[in-house]
Amino acid sequence: MFAVLILCLTALNGCNSAEKKKLREKYKDVTVDYGESSIYSEEDIDMAVPVIGEKVTGFPGKGKCELISVSFRDDNYSQSRLDDCNEIEPESNYTRSLVLYAHFKAPEEGGGPWIAGREYEWPFCLARVDDGDWNLVCYGFGKRGIDISLPEKTDENAGRYFTAFLSANTSLMGTLFGEPYNECDVNKDGFPDLCGSITEGSGLITTFTAVYDFHNEQGYILDGRPDHNYYIDWDLSDEEKLVVIKQEVGKNKKVSGTVAIEDGEPVFVEDE
Repeated sequence: MFAVLILCLTALNGCNSAEKKKLREKYKDVTVDYGESSIYSEEDIDMAVPVIGEKVTGFPGKGKCELISVSFRDDNYSQSRLDDCNEIEPESNYTRSLVLYAHFKAPEEGGGPWIAGREYEWPFCLARVDDGDWNLVCYGFGKRGIDISLPEKTDENAGRYFTAFLSANTSLMGTLFGEPYNECDVNKDGFPDLCGSITEGSGLITTFTAVYDFHNEQGYILDGRPDHNYYIDWDLSDEEKLVVIKQEVGKNKKVSGTVAIEDGEPVFVEDE
């Protein structure tokens, strides 16, 4: 399997079909791409939309995530997830699985694991017994390598939030590059932030730097992809500054600078 679905749960159990039809009306403005399927009808997919919608709009943050569109792509891939669904929920004895890709927008205020206003596209895996109601079994991509060993003096909850932030904002191949750094107050609010360099990609591999302000539940990514890498210089960073090296992808040219937050966005300030 090239991807592993995570964050498992059962959603909207006990919600009958009539109630789900009402919920579908609630999400009538969500664009649906039915694709081409010899197995799933448009009604099948329509009835899955509110299940996804209720989960997306219920994500944690400083506001509600907005579900924009849902798309179906492949019969074979959808069917291949059935064994996974039954492994996750062995008591359910599912007979049909469905994978839909949801395009959604994070709250403008950010919060939780989200970058403010950023748009995401995640797969959502649903399953049912025969022609029954769809249940949401799991969603998102597995993030290989994001398994944080917390530095000393780090709040355990901060580590979990930072992991969630990285998981939401890196691709399948994202890996944490070194232990996160938790001494520097990057946004100058009086509280230290968790910082880390993340390397991701397949073929063209690039590195970016992430900063997570646990106190305000706000994350930032300094990202120069595909042209530049940004990685933390652990030896030179301290409580006053987060020192980052900017390097052109595929070249040896490097410059040193610091990360600052300006107008809610991370910026690279080159050393004079």
